[in-house]
Amino acid sequence: SRIEQQSSLFAEYDFQHTFNEEKGSSFAAIVGIRGDWVQTNQYQLIIPSPRVNLKYNFNENLVIRASGGRGVRMPNLLIDNFRYMASARSFVVDSIILPEIAWNYGLNMTYNFSLGEREGSFSIDAYRTDFENQLITDIDADATELRLYNLNGQSFANSILVAWTQDIIKGLELRLAYKFNDVRSTFDGNLD
Repeated sequence: SRIEQQSSLFAEYDFQHTFNEEKGSSFAAIVGIRGDWVQTNQYQLIIPSPRVNLKYNFNENLVIRASGGRGVRMPNLLIDNFRYMASARSFVVDSIILPEIAWNYGLNMTYNFSLGEREGSFSIDAYRTDFENQLITDIDADATELRLYNLNGQSFANSILVAWTQDIIKGLELRLAYKFNDVRSTFDGNLD
């Protein structure tokens, strides 16, 4: 059985400034913080989660965005691992499962252009997530068990997305994209 209560308080500040209205250059920032009070039948925690979003328009066609912040999620052991219930594995919970906490940060660059009379855009996204804590679902330690435990080591995810979007004819758009993910977690003392 599990009893869980979560209360949150959130504050945010928004700032905008236009440098050159004719050229379209401007800057915007959103800074915020959220405080979560998490209470279960096993623990009580207060978790602060700051965040910032920045946007700079060089002109009407070129935009750079940066964002960063901390995220909190309460894992649900059974629902998150529903696909393993059809197997003959025993679910083994090694410890009191704590909230998943991660820092996310990254950049986006978008450039809008025209090829002839058709509009297009090119964008690059680069983001990283570093986990302070994560629910580890270990299916490799034992063929008869599904082990669930808190992260003990390092866990991260890097993601890069490059995309080109082009209008071909009215109502038809071509999109070409490439995405690279590098996702690793520590399982049984090894970063895999």
